[in-house]
Amino acid sequence: MKHPTLLTVKETSEYLRIPAPTVYYLIRQAKLPAIQIGKRWRIRKELIDRDILHIEDDNNSILEQPGSRALILDPVQQDSAHLGAIIGEVGIDCDVASTYQEAKAQAAAISYPIVFLKTQLPDENTVTAFQELQAALPNARMVLIAADAEDDTLTAILSRSPVTILLKPFKAEHVHSMVKVYASKALA
Repeated sequence: MKHPTLLTVKETSEYLRIPAPTVYYLIRQAKLPAIQIGKRWRIRKELIDRDILHIEDDNNSILEQPGSRALILDPVQQDSAHLGAIIGEVGIDCDVASTYQEAKAQAAAISYPIVFLKTQLPDENTVTAFQELQAALPNARMVLIAADAEDDTLTAILSRSPVTILLKPFKAEHVHSMVKVYASKALA
């Protein structure tokens, strides 16, 4: 019998690459599946993989489907070339939108498995854009690109939905590991 892998708050924080207070916040908001043992919280890794990271255990990764593409919404396009090149190294092509309306049109035409979204958009409220893109692409993994972990936009989105956060400056190995987690064929 295989026992579930239980992570501490610190281990969960490291696994998701988010601050420990955010883990506690997500637990309190019932957005992160956790159990309390005594005064300590434990989080089942399998539930994080399934419910938060959406890793599928049916040996069919959404990112390994032929023609998989990622959408990057970057108004200034300062990060999109760098990010696109990094994602391309793991075999995923990228489409770049410079406005929310452009991203919305692309999302209507292509079912993207992963969407990268900057926290500051000139033509739309980022929270609204996030919610609408999430509704248009319900199976997509949403990743917010932010310069500051204390960004008010991040807080607003995290209060509504779990999301992956990519803090700038990001390194190629961080993006590779994140995309590989999404592309994992099976749970450990």
